[in-house]
Amino acid sequence: MSDSSPKIAELLGAAPGLSVLATSRSALRIYGEREYPVPPLATPDPRRHDSVESLTQYESVALFIERAMAVKPDFSVTNENAPAVAEISARLDGLPLAIELAAARVNVLAPQAMLARLGDRLNLLSGGGRDRPERQQTLRGAIDWSYELLTDDERALFRRLSVFLRGARLDAIEKVCPGDELHIDLLDGLSSLVEKSLLRQVPAGDGEPRFLMLGTIREYALERLAESGRADELHRRHAEHFAGLVSQAAPNLLGDDKRKWLDWLEEDHDNIRDAIDWATENAETLIALRLVAGLWRFWQMRGYLVEGNQRTKRALDLPGVADHSLEHADALEALGGLNWWMGDFPACIAAYRACLELRKEIGDLGLLAEAYYNLSFPVGFYGFDKPPGSGDESLELIAEAMRIFKDLGDRAGVAKAEWAYLTVGWRDRQFETARLHGEAAVPLFRELGDQFMLAWSLYDLGEIDVAEGGLQIARERLAEALRIFVDAGDVSGYTLVLDAFAALCMAMGDLERAARISGAVDNLERLTGAGLNPLNRTIIGYDPSALRDRPELRAAWDEGARMEIQDVIAYALETEVPEGVAPQTGVGSAPAF
Repeated sequence: MSDSSPKIAELLGAAPGLSVLATSRSALRIYGEREYPVPPLATPDPRRHDSVESLTQYESVALFIERAMAVKPDFSVTNENAPAVAEISARLDGLPLAIELAAARVNVLAPQAMLARLGDRLNLLSGGGRDRPERQQTLRGAIDWSYELLTDDERALFRRLSVFLRGARLDAIEKVCPGDELHIDLLDGLSSLVEKSLLRQVPAGDGEPRFLMLGTIREYALERLAESGRADELHRRHAEHFAGLVSQAAPNLLGDDKRKWLDWLEEDHDNIRDAIDWATENAETLIALRLVAGLWRFWQMRGYLVEGNQRTKRALDLPGVADHSLEHADALEALGGLNWWMGDFPACIAAYRACLELRKEIGDLGLLAEAYYNLSFPVGFYGFDKPPGSGDESLELIAEAMRIFKDLGDRAGVAKAEWAYLTVGWRDRQFETARLHGEAAVPLFRELGDQFMLAWSLYDLGEIDVAEGGLQIARERLAEALRIFVDAGDVSGYTLVLDAFAALCMAMGDLERAARISGAVDNLERLTGAGLNPLNRTIIGYDPSALRDRPELRAAWDEGARMEIQDVIAYALETEVPEGVAPQTGVGSAPAF
């Protein structure tokens, strides 16, 4: 179409009232031209499990049904095939040609069987109408046609960009895709690929441009990259870049800018996953260890505990781990942390003990104190129902951590050790002792600006208040903790605090509100793998199953499980403690054991 630009410009000049509507793979670049990009068709989110009726409202699903019925008149979307149809539409990126070619296969493949074969989209999606141009008869042919129209430099850039999964920012592209061999400016090359619909430009969360290649096009570009012989080089550069990003982000995940850094990691989570996969598959041990060690707090805060645990274990199983003692210890700390948040105390103890032994050899006192501090938690809570003061190793570990923190002048470490003492008192139901340590830690965390640890201290004190019947102060502390975790997007944090709100509501006698919040927490626990709530419930005598199993409360529980998280949070924060309310039996008074 671009070859026609001079003639169209001439016509427009000769006939001022003339308007031309043209469809083309790229802009005509004529003065006065207005571009209307044609986006892909709207696709459902396969994770949402929409009803059949809701699914058919999506343009991509409607096209699939229409073209499927053309070859199989009795085809319909049912409860059985709806998830497959939704995922097919999403994995084909809403591209009309791809969806039409897929739908044409329903005469031999049910949607469920087709979905299982979508790993080879380019070869599966063929067999278009013979009356169409050859390039529209197969998906590969359509992309081939666009690829062959590129210049050599544009093709090289297109191939290199395939190493990014779900896009990248400009700075990542500049570092991973070397432009020194190209004879075009990088921005000009990106603009050209965007114009030719082989790349999409979308805004990142902070408004910076992000360049995205649709999955079907990326599959083709990866094939071309492999043919070029430079795939290994580009994948290494990609992995090293994202290992660097993770290392840069890690120390900031507990700081004032944690939300920004968490969001950046979330934005590039698929790239980081791809980097970890490449490193583990290619036995790049150091890169893999750096990635999992730096990412574990993100996995914990954003609710990827199970995934993070599995990826960290795979990295620690790589050959040559012992050759990288510092990174080995950091990855063991990551594994211990993930196991702690999942409530797997034996696995947590094993990882933290191994980390402690390595850090004794390394000799860095700050890291050694952290190792003592970390280990104190699982050894204290594993088998926590033993009599108080019965030869408690956790107290010895905290004391050693506190000693080193004080010697180093590490006030943040001292505050954390105070909080660790709080948790021991909490565990032993020695609430007065726990409160003293908590009230010593809170002002320190406020002074240091450590919002993460402040929120956890407030949460623990709030749980103590619930257990002792101080419902109004419990509500205030829990609300402050919840707001801190919500502001950071810390899923694990607000999952635990919401559970405490449910216990508070039960103690107030507002069983319907307690059931609704508990239903939401139950759903969050299943989605994230968070496993610490059962332990805390045992200590304060709160059992949400008692709410779930009451027929008159089941509807409220189910409603809570379906609520959007922002609605659950707002609902919890609306909780008001009536003046003079007395705690109900079972929660808000010392439980019987």
